[in-house]
Amino acid sequence: MVTFGLTQMLSAAEVQFLTGLQDLVLREGDGRAQLYGLSHSRRFAANSWEIGADGQLTLSAGQNLYIDDSPVRMGLALAPGGGHLLIAGAAPEMMLRLSIGSGGRATRPEGDASPGFEGRLLAVATTATSAFGLSAGAGQPLRLDPQTGTALSSGGGAPDSPWAGLAARQIAGGTLLATTGADGSVTTWRAGPAEDPEAVSHIPALLGPGIAAPTDLILTQSGGQLLLLVSGAGSSSLSSFRLAPDGSLTPAWHLIDSRGSRFEKVQSLAVAETASGRSFLVAGGGDGGVSLFELLPDGRPVFLSNYIWPEIGMAPGNLSTLVLRATEGAGGTRLDLYAAGQTPGLLVLSAPAGPLTPARIATPEAPDLTGTNGADLLIAAPGGGHLSGGAGNDILVGSSGGGQMTGGAGADLFVVAPGGTSRILDFTPGEDRLDLSGLPMLYSPASLSLE
Repeated sequence: MVTFGLTQMLSAAEVQFLTGLQDLVLREGDGRAQLYGLSHSRRFAANSWEIGADGQLTLSAGQNLYIDDSPVRMGLALAPGGGHLLIAGAAPEMMLRLSIGSGGRATRPEGDASPGFEGRLLAVATTATSAFGLSAGAGQPLRLDPQTGTALSSGGGAPDSPWAGLAARQIAGGTLLATTGADGSVTTWRAGPAEDPEAVSHIPALLGPGIAAPTDLILTQSGGQLLLLVSGAGSSSLSSFRLAPDGSLTPAWHLIDSRGSRFEKVQSLAVAETASGRSFLVAGGGDGGVSLFELLPDGRPVFLSNYIWPEIGMAPGNLSTLVLRATEGAGGTRLDLYAAGQTPGLLVLSAPAGPLTPARIATPEAPDLTGTNGADLLIAAPGGGHLSGGAGNDILVGSSGGGQMTGGAGADLFVVAPGGTSRILDFTPGEDRLDLSGLPMLYSPASLSLE
């Protein structure tokens, strides 16, 4: 299975202004990649790193940029076009724009002070063409000038519940937005080019999956299916929703931290979408590490592995921000994770995921699937069938209609569905794994009926 290993540790002794990293942003283009961070201990600073071919970080221009001593900087976003960074503030006139120089280092534009937004901007989310923000006094996301961050809309009256988070994703015909309220409610919005957002779908807290103290949210996809992921620190939970093309929400999965995972009091999520169309999720918070999942097209997070912070005084305590990046090479896909928190230090973890193949879903007309020599993801049809992984580390997902699963060579993961009988024909103890998280009310292996 896919597991992380530590590849680099940066300490505050090596890098100035590294204590208290509260946000990280990835920038890719022209065959290069940079990582930017917003840090705050006694003062705010913008951190700039170049990402090498091995995923490791090199400080851009040998130094970071001191910003100011303001205590109210809130978050970091890459402006549309990738030429600037937008830093939100929790007080009037606190939006700040930083230019990105030719070497990738963030610099303050000459003569450019804080653009004039007259309210508290709690969060900023951007796509390749648009920018949006949340204000405490506005009942809908604000449309922002893509370059300066200046508000271009009023946002209406106050929200029903204080805002908790904002995410944006570019789609055909405009932008899809998602927001969370402090009460655990979830709302999606659509905005056409140069148009203000309009609400599409709303799930109030009482009708939702039970998200307490929402902390992070991400709009992503897996196998072509749009998904919304929401973390809750109070419930130590991960919730996923499927989205229709118009943005309508359907609850998909609700996963609560257990003794076998590492996302208690979850604070941050990170997703990497791979060239194969498959997506991976990392979640972490106050649990001494992070958990890695693969997202199925139906929104289910399938647990892959944990990484526990090294106990050498440099682990990112009070984890606040994660970035996950996928790159393709001769050996297949590699995942690189960048993790930081309120204590000094920044960790870089890497995980080889192998030669990933696109997810394949069986149908009642063609219920049998045979894998390749790569890392396959095979999903059974509702009525069952035979899934055969072949060589490679494969994931085989059963159905409530039963059926048979053969992993073949490699370390395979068999995901068992509730109902019916799943027959695994070649399980190898110590190498293969069973995922029983889909079985409701299962508290002990003694509850299983094994033949």
